[in-house]
Amino acid sequence: GGRKGRQTGVLTAGTFRINTFLFEVTITEMTHIHDNQVGIITTMDGESIEAGQIAGKAVEGHTNFQDADAFLSAGGNKGLQPQVLLAGSYNLNPWFAQIEEHEMTQIPIGNVGVVISFYGKEGVDLSGDEFRHGNIVSRGQKGVWAEPLGPGKYPINKYLYKVELVPTTNLVLNWASARTESHMLDKHLSTITVRSKDGFPFNLDVSQIIHIPATEAPK
Repeated sequence: GGRKGRQTGVLTAGTFRINTFLFEVTITEMTHIHDNQVGIITTMDGESIEAGQIAGKAVEGHTNFQDADAFLSAGGNKGLQPQVLLAGSYNLNPWFAQIEEHEMTQIPIGNVGVVISFYGKEGVDLSGDEFRHGNIVSRGQKGVWAEPLGPGKYPINKYLYKVELVPTTNLVLNWASARTESHMLDKHLSTITVRSKDGFPFNLDVSQIIHIPATEAPK
């Protein structure tokens, strides 16, 4: 039942008896994902992406997209994929999958990463009635995840997830025109001008120390 045209399968390194009157073989380089990098996949074939989603559903058994037939048989979608490739070498069919290489997401010590997901099922709000500034959802759902990421490196698909760094150490905010802390969170704050009881204005520099617990960072 084979068909003429470009094929989903690939030949890995080796020697093969190929009838060149029937087949034309194109030699391409293997796909290499470097250390501390992540490969974001876009497939050229498959079922259409579900309405309301920006990427296909995750399917298994395709050996990191190296088995295109297994991906298609499992009902994989064409377009942006939620799964990513980690550092290594892969035998990918360039007519089936395109790769973008990006740096892994790094969360430094003293911070947590709050994940904003643009992909997944609509989440159930976990923030409670007292929190009225947005919805907090479970990991894997669309929205702000209730569980932040701790310090480390993560293979994040930047097209599906946005990670906001939230410092968890004590922060000093200065309302002072001549002073800004290294975190630069107070760079738009300036000296406060107040008036005395008898109507004379004078400038007042104010400092405030705040702390955001890791569990409260998504809020």
